[in-house]
Amino acid sequence: MTCDVLSLRRRGVALLLVIAVMLIGTSAAIVAARASTTTKLSARMSDQDWTAFGLLASTDEPIQWWLTEASSEIVLDPDVMSPRVPLLVDTLGLTRDTDATVRITAYDQCGMLPRPLAATLGEQLDLPDRVVESLASSEPAPGLDTLPIDTLPFPWPVGAKPAVGDLIATHNPLPSPNLQESSNTTLQLNVNTAPRTVLDLVFEAAGLGNRQAVMSARSRGESAPTDLVLRQRAGDAGNAAGYLIRLVSASDTWSFRIDIQVGSVHHAWWATYANDRGSWRMVQRLAIPH
Repeated sequence: MTCDVLSLRRRGVALLLVIAVMLIGTSAAIVAARASTTTKLSARMSDQDWTAFGLLASTDEPIQWWLTEASSEIVLDPDVMSPRVPLLVDTLGLTRDTDATVRITAYDQCGMLPRPLAATLGEQLDLPDRVVESLASSEPAPGLDTLPIDTLPFPWPVGAKPAVGDLIATHNPLPSPNLQESSNTTLQLNVNTAPRTVLDLVFEAAGLGNRQAVMSARSRGESAPTDLVLRQRAGDAGNAAGYLIRLVSASDTWSFRIDIQVGSVHHAWWATYANDRGSWRMVQRLAIPH
């Protein structure tokens, strides 16, 4: 299944309209919040900045809904450049002169090249050597903010050449031992979302078969054969660079690029969510530099 963007947009419109009314109707609270920060920070933050941060708080609900209701059924064409899924693009009027646009785009961490394999396979994805070395040597799992900004670490929501964050998973495996399925020796690959380039690299490195069956199913918009995934997950995992590769049909870790434009002000964030014993929670959020 593909993501029901229309349904998500309708849900997002209702949610964001409520948030907008709350923001407009609680200007006194915003002023009070601003007063509680340092004078220096307040001087740098405009009303549009504060509105953007208020809208950021509202994005957790549609993300949580999508993760719970839709993420497990996502199937992408094998020739995509990135395991990217558009969730929400909405524009609403805050005042007569000011509009706000919120865009949320999902990126499957399990549809990317797992970070521990970057040292041996990253160069085949045309990544700069210093990026590959940085990702391979960072422990625990790094954030994209640790990479030089001129290497374009953060993905763009539409078009553009794939960035580091389109292709390399910073949270596969998950760094926290408190999260379900976390392991520093087992890596996951979602056969329904990984681009052909990533699938080819990992399947070849791990000596996995049935690659054509995966490609054929996805080209028809269908999930990869269930018996292939279940049989492989039952104990026939491949091995690459000392890591077990577990094929999965749904992912337990997703990242989201959140773009918010309020008037002339634009802010963006990179948030990563992981499934912790059946519940989704945010494990990292980074501000994306302008």
